[in-house]
Formats: sequence, C-alpha cells, structure tokens
Amino acid sequence: MLLPSRPDTADLIFDGALELEDPEPGAVQRAVGRAADPAEIARLLPQVSVGRPEAWSIDDLYRRAGTTPPSLTQAMLERYDLYLIRLACSFRPEHGKSRVDWARFELTLEPDDQGNQPLAEDLHPDVVDAEQKAHTKAVIGPSVKFQSVEVSVGNLEIGVEYTKLLPRISASGQFQANPAWDYFRVPGHDVVGGKMMHLIAKAPQGMAAATGTITLTADIETTGGIIRAILRRPSDKVAASLPVRLWP
Repeated sequence: MLLPSRPDTADLIFDGALELEDPEPGAVQRAVGRAADPAEIARLLPQVSVGRPEAWSIDDLYRRAGTTPPSLTQAMLERYDLYLIRLACSFRPEHGKSRVDWARFELTLEPDDQGNQPLAEDLHPDVVDAEQKAHTKAVIGPSVKFQSVEVSVGNLEIGVEYTKLLPRISASGQFQANPAWDYFRVPGHDVVGGKMMHLIAKAPQGMAAATGTITLTADIETTGGIIRAILRRPSDKVAASLPVRLWP
C-alpha cells in the first residue's frame, strides 16, 4: 500500500527562530567560551518551521484503495486502531552565522480522558548512516512496518518519494509514546532544509480523537561554540512545545 502523496504546500503551525534554552549570561558564557551578550547569540540562531501533522486511518486507506488488508494487518486491526501520521519540519540557518550540529524532533502522544494511550508502532526514516541517492517510496508492509522500495524517475506521482536521504538520522521511541528523530551534522552534510517523518500509531479500539505535543531541541554551532536552542511559541514565550491534534 502506497502512502498518501506529499502535499504541495505546507500548513505551518510554527515559523520562526529557535531560542536559547538558557538565556542567562552565565550559561551563555559557559556554552560559547567567552563573555557574550545573550541577545547577540540569539540573533545567530536559525529559523525553523513545523508543519501541522496529518493523519489517516490505515483501515480507511485500504478501503479507499479497494484492497483487502493482508492477514497480519487485519489481525492487528481487529485489536487496535491504526493510524499513519506524517510530520514535517525544516531548518534554515543563515550562511556564515550558525550551523545545526544536532537536532531532535519529538512527538509525545497523549492519552485521552479515558486513559487510552496511543503508541508508536513503527517510524520512518529509521536509521540513515549513508547518503541514499536512489528515488524511493515508503510503503506499509503486511506486518504493519515501513518498507522502502526503489522507483523509476519517471514514476514519481504517487506515494511518498525521497529523492535522497542524507545522513545521519536516527529514530527512537518505537512501541513508546514519545517517538523522536535525531538529525546529526556529518562531514559534507549539514542539518538544513525540509525533513519529513512518518509513524504508524497503534491506539486502543474506539479512541476517536488523539492529541500530542511537538518539541524541537537543537545544538547550534556559532562562531564562539555550541549552544542549546529550543522551540518556543511566540504567543507566550514560555511553552517549549507545540500542542497538536492528530486525529480525527
């Protein structure tokens, strides 16, 4: 089963600069190795954006495709509600000012009022240690796990295509309520540009709605050293996470 095609435009829930995790002058000085104005360092931090999560019932996706789920998938659907969730963010450091040394994008799946707790069944991408240049599609296999298959350049109109995946990426949180993706800068590949992530969420049957929170944490290399930055909502300047609705 091919995943839904990628949207042409992103519906953003955040678009702005990262902020210092600890803006106290002493903390900034320890991080960059010199006396520095926190406001000066903050101006070096990159812009980021976070897209609104998209979710689809996997049962509905099979129905729309007019196909019967494989037996292993059907067995899981008889016990759980399964959802495909798409997440997206982007990093836009300004050339010559800063670089993203490491970043973590994390989604916390929240329980509902009845205590129903969704969990991450599988994540994509999982581990990327080397540059993958081949055009690929991510599909959901019979065991409700992500699989990557190569596609021809002339057949890119259906599904989720990756023209390339750049190292280094490491996903964590499978079978837990806090799936996350870590992005690392490696020689020849900065953490920059758009990042798309997918997860399969498993929820107790009948869980009609689900919410979560998104956090983004990064180590930013500036001219003075590496400093920790986080995402804050402009509306309150306090919350370090974005509340999101996942389904319905």
